[in-house]
Amino acid sequence: MAFEYDPTELVPKVIEVLRSFSQHIRKPGSEENFEKVFDAILGRVQEYIAENAPITMVLPAFPWKNPNLDKVLGSGPDLGEELGLSRLNDICQEISKFYPYGARLMLICDVPVYNDLVGIPDEEAYDYGLQLRELAREKKFSSIQFIRLMDLMGLGDGEKISKSDYLELVPTIRERLMSSDYFDQNFNIETELETNPDTKATFDGFFSRISEDLKWGKGLNAAVVADQAAYDAEVAKVVKVMIQRLIAYEKLINVTLGSHIRLSIHPSIGKNKISIPLLPHAGKFGDMPWHASLVFLSNGDIKTGDAKDFRDRYDIIMKNDRPYYFRERNALYDWSVPVDIQHSYKSLLFKNPGDGEQTLQADDRLKLAHIIVLHKDHTVTTSTVHCRSLSTTPMRNENRTKPLHFHVPLFPGVQLLDFAGPLDVLSLRSQYPETSGLTLTLLSSTLEPVSTKPVPPPSARWNFNLPPGTNTSFNPKVVPDVTFQDYLSAVARGDIADNGTDGSLKPIDVLLIPGGPGTRLDRIHPDPAETKISNTQEVQDFIKAVASHVRHSVITICTGSHVLAQTGLLNNLDATTNSARFKDVSTANHPHSQKVKWQANRRWVRTSVPDASTGSTLAQLDTTKTQDGLRPGIEVWSSAGVTAGLDLLLEFVKVHYGGVEVAQQIAKRLEYRWWQD
Repeated sequence: MAFEYDPTELVPKVIEVLRSFSQHIRKPGSEENFEKVFDAILGRVQEYIAENAPITMVLPAFPWKNPNLDKVLGSGPDLGEELGLSRLNDICQEISKFYPYGARLMLICDVPVYNDLVGIPDEEAYDYGLQLRELAREKKFSSIQFIRLMDLMGLGDGEKISKSDYLELVPTIRERLMSSDYFDQNFNIETELETNPDTKATFDGFFSRISEDLKWGKGLNAAVVADQAAYDAEVAKVVKVMIQRLIAYEKLINVTLGSHIRLSIHPSIGKNKISIPLLPHAGKFGDMPWHASLVFLSNGDIKTGDAKDFRDRYDIIMKNDRPYYFRERNALYDWSVPVDIQHSYKSLLFKNPGDGEQTLQADDRLKLAHIIVLHKDHTVTTSTVHCRSLSTTPMRNENRTKPLHFHVPLFPGVQLLDFAGPLDVLSLRSQYPETSGLTLTLLSSTLEPVSTKPVPPPSARWNFNLPPGTNTSFNPKVVPDVTFQDYLSAVARGDIADNGTDGSLKPIDVLLIPGGPGTRLDRIHPDPAETKISNTQEVQDFIKAVASHVRHSVITICTGSHVLAQTGLLNNLDATTNSARFKDVSTANHPHSQKVKWQANRRWVRTSVPDASTGSTLAQLDTTKTQDGLRPGIEVWSSAGVTAGLDLLLEFVKVHYGGVEVAQQIAKRLEYRWWQD
């Protein structure tokens, strides 16, 4: 099979991503095997690319929550699990930035392997796994695929089975695991411990951890816990069974998923598996989140350890009425107004816990500015928290949440390629996992098909510059999804939502305004005596009505910039337009058009709405609505004519969806020579 993508370019990039997330240890005498795994998987990565298949990784992890409350905050997932899953998902997302078929992580939550040995009931372990899945859905970790042992054994679909049926199946799973299919029935653990130093090292590691935790489990006789010798003997017995099950478990994974790239959450030299720390910090590998607690430090770093060592030194932060993580005590978090501060993977959100919006006082604004500086590696955002005149370095739109929802207003005489070309770029980008949630909404004044032929006044030919008799019957039509009025009514009712049903209306992240011959009527025949003087008036009215609801960008293609200019939303901003119509548009007899800073001989122009009080672009720090237009920091993009829209959207992809390599891949798939401004 021919490669759709050059493996000589992509394989090293995949390896580099995996290497960047890994952490391996050097041991004396093992130099020849140090990180040998990266050489071993080169061929497999190339095979994935040859098959146009996602890069697939396998990781057994997140088995159950440790019952030891000296170590953890509670029985359910907390910020540690959230950050760990985020990091795993991020590996896949990084690969997806340059490889359209992306990557996936098959996460085996190995509940039945050990939980009964350490006193964790099957039901509690099942609930923990279910909560992990809910967390992954909530955070949109779309690259993670959860798998149960029953899936590997062919005993059914682990994601569809009911809890009661699953609990009935657990004994069968354990019996099958230790059968001759996966475990040598002649294996002798005592002999193995005496003769194999690696097995003995595993035993010592397990013994150290289990001796701390076993007494917290259920079902262990109190008299055994009280007698140290008896307790140690019980721990040793448990650890020996754990090792035997581990051997069987490893064989099960190798038999069923051995062809995929194997990850590990344990430190190693990197001979056969890639060691991926879930909570790395200060150069350390970090703990496993189900065995430890997490502290968020005021400088944006984290550390992990035992809850008993943190309770007196740090504040416990709650989420959904349960402890979620520890946070360093610092005056920066003490504000004059109620604010929820939500820490997550590479980001920090300040949110008003109540209804409506609130404005921060000067002291609070300075604290926020200080936090932004300290959290230099994080995206800091605010939600319904208004900090109008914060005096700090502006944060740019590159740090915003990726725009997902695109809206295109249509009108008679729209140029088909003005929006079809850019939408084709977005359609290809939506095939990448991290942007699979892109949505498109086409709007018009009615639900009737919109013709690419404008509606002229009686005295005008529709094409405005071609001789009489020119064919005007070939006019493609486009069917809109919703009317302007219905969308505005939904806004008024509050029926716009990011996460709704497939048919629900979405908020406007990006408003894309095409041009076309329909925009020329305003300039060529602005005679009030005519029965029709504009094809775009209803579009202009809609744009003005929704301007304050646009969340990320406004894009104009070709003479779509003239449509936007007539609303006044381009006043004092840089913009360009179709080069053949530049003089018409830039000198149009319209008061607002004359206030635009028109840029000649530009393929595309990118600017943003300044803050009214400071002139700074505060895209991240001021998310409140302006009274009569676009929010401060909203990006405004404009392109020259027709095909320039493709160049603009490829640049938009480069800036917001993964960099120049992703944009180049899309241009290559379109067989289009990208003209960078």
